Amino acid sequence: MSQSAPDYVMLTSVASVVVAVGALLFAVLSFRSSMKLQKKIAEANVKPDLQVKGKSSVGNYMELIMKNTGFGTAEITQMSYRRGNKTDICIAPLLSDSIMKALDNMPATYPPPFSLRAGDTIALFRFKKSPLHEGISPAQLDEVYSLLQKELREITLDITYNDVFGNRIESKSIELRDALKLG
Repeated sequence: MSQSAPDYVMLTSVASVVVAVGALLFAVLSFRSSMKLQKKIAEANVKPDLQVKGKSSVGNYMELIMKNTGFGTAEITQMSYRRGNKTDICIAPLLSDSIMKALDNMPATYPPPFSLRAGDTIALFRFKKSPLHEGISPAQLDEVYSLLQKELREITLDITYNDVFGNRIESKSIELRDALKLG
């Protein structure tokens, strides 16, 4: 009987060590899994999502807006308009002089880098079908507005942006014909 008692004590000790090591391993793995989940949640809470959409009123105005629909600030690192082999940070140099001289317009320039907070919206440009000055007939205005629509169909907006941690979120190329629904 005395021999079985030490075997029982030894067996109990080994079992206790195995259980303790298993519990420690489980705790470490649970902690790592929890940290990964917390990191994913933190990243999701600061991830920006830029949307570029056109607004228009039939034949009266066209506007291109950019909105951050994500939860975090977008750090726009690159933004430019492209038409053929020309590229510029403002759309105005890519359009005909006759458009810029005739229409009431607001092409904004946002030289990168700049930030757009969650929920914020900016107007990248707005063209109104109203004369910039007197002396333009309604027929001439219609002609210039049609030329504007034609030229906008040929322009692409390229945007690259990061989250606040510097992680590149996305690079987008937006065809203005699609964003403004110009067909």
